[in-house]
This record gives sequence, C-alpha cells and structure tokens, in this order.
Amino acid sequence: MNDPYRSIVQVSRDYITLIDADFRYVFVNKAYIRALNREKDKIEGRTVKEVWGKARFEGAIEIPLKRCLEGEEVHFIDEFPFGDVVKYVEVTFFPYREKLKGPVTHALVVSHDISRLGELETRLMAYEFRDPATGLFNRRSLNLIIERELQKAEIDDDAGSRVLFIMGVENLSEIRRQHGSEIATHVVENTGLRIKEKLEETDSVFRSESDELAALVISLEHPEDAASLAEVLLATVSTPYPRGLYEIRPVCRLGIAVYPRDAGDCDTLISRAEAALASARDRNVSYQFYDGELHSKSVEKLRLVAQLRKALYEDQLELHFQPIVDTSGNIHGAEALLRWRHPDLGLLPPARFLYLAEETGLSLEMEKQVIFSAARHLARWKSFNIYISINLTAGMFEEPGLIAILETALSQAGGVAKDRLKLEITESDGMSNAEVALKRMMELRARGFSIYIDDFGTGESSLRYLKDLPASVLKIDKAFVDGIEHDEEDRNFLGHIIDLIKDRQRYVVVEGVESAGQAIILASLEADAMQGYYFSKPVPPEKFEALLKRNAPLPE
Repeated sequence: MNDPYRSIVQVSRDYITLIDADFRYVFVNKAYIRALNREKDKIEGRTVKEVWGKARFEGAIEIPLKRCLEGEEVHFIDEFPFGDVVKYVEVTFFPYREKLKGPVTHALVVSHDISRLGELETRLMAYEFRDPATGLFNRRSLNLIIERELQKAEIDDDAGSRVLFIMGVENLSEIRRQHGSEIATHVVENTGLRIKEKLEETDSVFRSESDELAALVISLEHPEDAASLAEVLLATVSTPYPRGLYEIRPVCRLGIAVYPRDAGDCDTLISRAEAALASARDRNVSYQFYDGELHSKSVEKLRLVAQLRKALYEDQLELHFQPIVDTSGNIHGAEALLRWRHPDLGLLPPARFLYLAEETGLSLEMEKQVIFSAARHLARWKSFNIYISINLTAGMFEEPGLIAILETALSQAGGVAKDRLKLEITESDGMSNAEVALKRMMELRARGFSIYIDDFGTGESSLRYLKDLPASVLKIDKAFVDGIEHDEEDRNFLGHIIDLIKDRQRYVVVEGVESAGQAIILASLEADAMQGYYFSKPVPPEKFEALLKRNAPLPE
C-alpha cells in the first residue's frame, strides 16, 4: 500500500488491514491496533492465524480470505473478540493488486463496527419497537432500520439506492368516524400487510404515524422503478373491505424519497418523503417523488411501458433490414433489426425500448413477433435466395419452446427452409454459461438451424470455446474495425482473428464497416462478408426489397 493511502486509512475509524498471499499482515491501521489492544509489531509481520488463533482463523476467516485472494469480493457479518469486548463487525475483503492489471497479491480487509446495530436488530422484535395496535414496526424502528441500511450503503459502493415510501391513508378519520376506532386500526394493519406482500423479504414496513405507513425498499435495481412499484402498492391497498352492506375503501397517497439522491442521512430522507407526500396531496395526485426530475423520468418510463404493451398488439413494431454483402458488395442476406413506430415519438431504435421489454417480461412475446415476421419476409423474398438473421436475447435462447416457435413460424410462412433463418446470439449473453450454451446450440443445429455468434471477440470465452462452438458464422464486432485504416497493429490483429476463425472452418462476417478503405482492407484480409453503414443503413422492408430487385453491388 502506497504511503499516501496509508496516511488516509490511518485516520479512519474502520479497522483496515492488508494481508498477503501467505495470510500475513503487511499493514494494519491505528484503529485496528487500538481495537486489538496490541503493539503494532505484534500484528504486522505475523500471520492471521497467529493473531486470532487457530480456531477463529479456520472457523471464520480462512475461507473468505482464500476467496478474496482468488479475486472475489467477500462480505459477511460476525462477532469478533477485540480484547475483552466482543464486537459485531461487518467485514469486507477486497482483492488488491499491486499492478493495475496484474494478479491479486493481497486482501484489503475493511471491518466496520456495527455492534450497536447488531444489538438493536434483536431488540426490534421487542414491544418498544412495534406499534401496539397493529403489530407493525413503529416510527422508532423506522429510524433505526434506515440508519442501519444507510450505514450498509456507505460501506458497500454497489449496494444501490434505498427508497423510502410514506403512504398516507387519507380517509382514515372518516373510516374511524363511520365504523369506529377498532375497524380503523384493522384497516391500517391490513394495509400494512398488503404492502408487505408486494415487497421482498429484505424490505420493511412500518406504521410511522397514526394515519401513515412507511416502507423502506432496498430491492429496486433502478430508483425510477419506484413509480411502477408505487402503482402496484396503490392498486393493492385500494381494494375495498366488505362490511355488511357497505365497503370500506382506503384512499391512499404516496410520497417517495431516494437515498442518496435526495438525502444522505435518516432524518433528511424521512422529511423529504413526507414533503413528497404533502406535494402529492397539494397536487391531488396518487404519488409524488421528492426529486421532480426523477418523478418525471419514472412517470415517463411507466407511460412508455404501458404504450409498449399496446404496441405489441397494434402492429407498431416493425422490422428493418441491414444488408450483409460479400467482398464485392453483392447482397447475400440481411440482419433483421426491430423498430417501434411510436404514434407520437416517431421511429424509435431498440435502445429506447428493449430494456423495458426485458424488465417487464415483454421481450419473449416481442421476439416471437420478430421470428414470425422474419419468416413471412423470407417467404416473400424466396426468389432472391437470401437469408435473414435475427437476434435472440439470452431469455429467448434459453426458452424451452424456442425450437417449436421457430418451426411453427417457418411452417406458417409456407414452409421456409430452416437454413434461411439464422439465429444470432451475442457472445456476452449466449456464452455466460458456456457449457449450457454449447448444449443449446447443438440442439438447434441438430434441428437444422444455423447459429451466428454476434460481437465475437468481446467476451472472455470466445477463443477458449472457438474449436467447440457449433456455430457456422462468427460476426466480428465493430470495435476491431474502427482503427484498421490508420493503425497497422489494429489491422494485423484483426487479420490474425480472421485467420484463426477461418482455420476452424467458420464463416466470418465483419460488422460496422463505415468506409471504402475499411471494406478494401477487409477484402484483403479475406473476410467472407461485411455489414455496415458504408453499404447501407437498416432500411424498411420495401426499401430492402428495392435493393434486391436492383441486383447490383452496394453501396449504390
């Protein structure tokens, strides 16, 4: 550890140590020395086993330390005896490299004393931390759990956001007046239980005020997804309760605040969620974010998801086709690329909506439409003897019914030959579990389908599995093409990749060709086919058909 870093960590209250591959302390900070109540030279230079003892080392420290030295970041919470005091400690092992891109040489261990929080965690179950009427966690619990979660987030940079929802039961006074206090209490309790049913186990629900509930949510991947969750919660809690000839229907609003975007501490986070709730009341809306920009983004995302569901059934999604040509510019096939013809926003590229489809479970239905549409276009263009490649997400690639979907689409299109529909799998998605992916590819190949590996060369598994890949075509990513006109090293490197692929009897398609110079070089490197804006951008079906009928090399 360099001297500047030593001086920084020496003032930290956390216990910070650096341990080498022999499990020997090479650095300990002052906080660690004080906590162990030992001299520095009684720790540095000694092994972890010598400092903590054989039983403690083998029982709690050795395994995470080994995992860290193998390159894994490890987190856990445990009790450790520091002198005469047992502390509840959150420990993180960070892989440390003396050279930026070199192997892991040490484990950087950061331990945070959360003894107070550990004690409180058990006390939360006690009466003083629960609302006596409903049994839900109370306002005191809310403060303590928020403090705990914010401390965790400060320790772990990857912990993400903490989202606080405060829900006001707007008509609780009216319910109490008409049906009595006991019924009103049951409504609050059941509203809290309904909220809890829609959250993950890691999330918490509280009765923060007599007519307010709170939920601390740590399970959301993106803060803007809180709008979707807000809609779910409001729909859930507004379901009426039957009471004789009447119904009791809670009317609720939500205020939402996000850590660390809106606040960096517990009190501020709560006050801003309450301010957002007050704003929702003033504006007569069902929910409101404290951050206006985030509110707009969240609402827009929610609106776009609803419109995307509609688009699936109103033929707003369409395929555009980018030609794939040989080294002379003659069209041999095309890649089908999805576009959304939005009634208000115009033609949207996939970057604007595919991630929404994957997040909301719409992607499989969308990909089915792509498969059937591509099959119909192949039938229409049968006389031109071309192929069409379609992109499969990891979800569709793993779909058990994929082969049946493909065969049904080709059959319904009039018996299109299987070898005219190519299936593109991106290396990063398709090869994340290489053994499973290879088995799946072999199943598809056995049924007569051709596999293309897209963005080849960008993943870690490409060269390792090249000889075993049951893929007939490898598409080289644009990143390998950009510099070949001006950089001899880039040109030679790409030539080496092409030779390596062709030595394995695979067909090479190079993507992202943007100039005549690049096309000439790729032809000299003996690429089999090319694709890119130099030849043609993705075009609608009628324009692509016109290119086919033109029957001349590209570019035009």
